[in-house]
Amino acid sequence: MKSTLKKHIFFYFLIIFLAFLPIIIAMMAGYITELFGEKLNEANSPNILIFGDFFYLMGMTGWLSLITIPFGILALIVYTLYAVGKLIKDLKKK
Repeated sequence: MKSTLKKHIFFYFLIIFLAFLPIIIAMMAGYITELFGEKLNEANSPNILIFGDFFYLMGMTGWLSLITIPFGILALIVYTLYAVGKLIKDLKKK
């Protein structure tokens, strides 16, 4: 029983992490460009020697969260229904 509880908790955290991953990446890009003394915005890429366009791309992944967060909520609902159904099935066996 404990292993299934750990598995369910792991999947909940995995779904939440994947839903918010684009925001985490965009915030990391903003933080790193601020360390270089530049500002990350949507108008242009920062003037960092090699990775300026890469940080711009990382910053734009934040817009992907408009898709991943609703799908993450849907995945949480579906997984909760699956977990409750499996729990009911296991209780009926006992």
